[in-house]
Amino acid sequence: MSWLLTVYILLLAAGTLINVPLYGKQVQVADFFFIFILASVTWDLKRGRNIEFSKIPLLIRFFLMALLLLLLASSGFSGHITKSLVEFAAITYLVFLFLWVVYLPLDQQHLKTVLHFWLYLSGGLCVLALGGFIASSVSGHGNWFVQIYPEMKSLIPFARVKATFPTMNMFASFLHVGIIFLLAFVISERWRKHYILLAAFFLSCLALTASRNLLGVFITIFLAVLPVKGRLSLSVSKYLAFCLCLLLFFLVLMTTLWSVFPTKMNHDRQNHSLTLSFNTASSLYTILNRMSLRFIKQNPLAGVGPGLFNQKMVEQLDWYEVKATYKAKGITDRNVSIDPHNTYLGWAAEAGLPFVIIMLGLFLGLFRLMWKGYKAWPDSFTGGFCYVCLCGMAGFLVNGLYIDILTMRHFWLMMGLGTLGSVLCLRSQTPGVKAR
Repeated sequence: MSWLLTVYILLLAAGTLINVPLYGKQVQVADFFFIFILASVTWDLKRGRNIEFSKIPLLIRFFLMALLLLLLASSGFSGHITKSLVEFAAITYLVFLFLWVVYLPLDQQHLKTVLHFWLYLSGGLCVLALGGFIASSVSGHGNWFVQIYPEMKSLIPFARVKATFPTMNMFASFLHVGIIFLLAFVISERWRKHYILLAAFFLSCLALTASRNLLGVFITIFLAVLPVKGRLSLSVSKYLAFCLCLLLFFLVLMTTLWSVFPTKMNHDRQNHSLTLSFNTASSLYTILNRMSLRFIKQNPLAGVGPGLFNQKMVEQLDWYEVKATYKAKGITDRNVSIDPHNTYLGWAAEAGLPFVIIMLGLFLGLFRLMWKGYKAWPDSFTGGFCYVCLCGMAGFLVNGLYIDILTMRHFWLMMGLGTLGSVLCLRSQTPGVKAR
C-alpha cells in the first residue's frame, strides 16, 4: 500500500489545478488518483483485511466525525446548498485521506522511505524553481515556475518562485512539510552532505517565494531544535531561527494590517534629502477579516454556508470604501474570487463558531497524541519524528492566521504521518504488541 502513497505524493507535487463543474479550478490530478486508492481499500476490505480502528484514539475520531457533521449541518442551512455540499465533500475527502494514511501498514523503515521520497521530490521542485528564477532574471519575463506581480515591484523587486504550483503560498507550504521531514532526519542522524544541500535548496526557494508562510516555517525550526543540546550547528540554528521569527512577525503584522505598497522614494539633490513614503491603506487581509467578523455576527452558529464567503462578500462589501486598497493590490474587478485568508475567522464565517471549536479540538487532540508518541519512544527516529510533526503543526497553525490550512492536502498528509508515527511509538511500549 505504500506505493499508492508514493504515487499520490508525486501527483500532489505536480500541483496542476483542473477546472471541474461546480467546484471550479481547485481540483488536482492527485484527487482523481485518490478515487483509485478508495477502490483499492474497498477491495482489500472485501478480501477480509481488518482495519484497526483502535489505532486512532476515540477522542480524535469523535472530533473528526463532529467536524463533518457540523459542516453538513451548516451546508443544510446555507442559501446555496449545492455549492456548500461540494465544499463538504472536499473536507470529507481530506478526512478520508488522513484516515487512510494513519491505517497504512507501515513500520519505521517504510516511514523513512516515504519521507526520503518527499525530500528528494521537494529538492527536484526547488531545482525547477531556481532554474525558472534564473531564466526570468536574465530574460526579464515570467515563466511557468515563477510569478511576477508588477504592482508589487516596489516592495518585492524580483520574480517569486512557485515551481509547479499555482501560487507561491502553495509551494511554500509544500516546502514547509519538507522542512519538517528534513528536521526529523537531521535531529536523529546529524547533518549529512545531501541534507545540507536540501536545506540550502529549501531555504533559498522559501525566501524567493516571499510568502508569509516563512513565519510558520521558522517557528517550526525554532521549536524543533529548541530541546537539542550539545550540537553547535543546531544551537546556532536555534538562535538564528528565533531572530528571524521576530523579524518576520513584525513584517507579517505590518503587511497584514496595511497595504504598504506601492512605496515611493524621493531624492532631493538640492537639499540633499531622501524621503520614503508608503501607501498605508487597510490591507486586503484586514478587509477580509472585517467581513468574516460581520458574517459571524450575522449567524454565529451555522455561518453563511461552506464555500459561500466570496459570494456573500461581493454582495455586502462597500467597494468605494476600499477602492484605494484594491487598486494597490491591482484588483479592480468586483467579481473577483477571494478566499477569507484566515483559517479561523474564515471557517467561523462560513460554517459557524462550533465548527471552529471542534477544529481546534481536533488539532489539540493531535498535539497531545504526538507528544505522547514522542515521550513513549524519545530516542528513536519515529519518536523524534512525532515531536517534529508537532512543531510543524504549530507552524502551520500560525500560518493559518493569513491562509487557509484546512484545505491543504499536504497538511493533512503530514498530520496523518505524524499520527501514524505516534501509534508506532505507543505500540513499541505496549507489552505483546509489535510496532509494525
